[in-house]
Amino acid sequence: MAIPLISGILWSEINGTEFLTMTVEGFPDTMRILLTGFTDVEDLGDF
Repeated sequence: MAIPLISGILWSEINGTEFLTMTVEGFPDTMRILLTGFTDVEDLGDF
């Protein structure tokens, strides 16, 4: 069973995408959920 890991997109030191990427090696079976207020996925390209 996959355990969800939820993160917001905007952090002060790193962004949520970087954080979730850092967890892949240690927790490969974890389901990752990224919360954002952006309305277009294309806007996430900068993160």
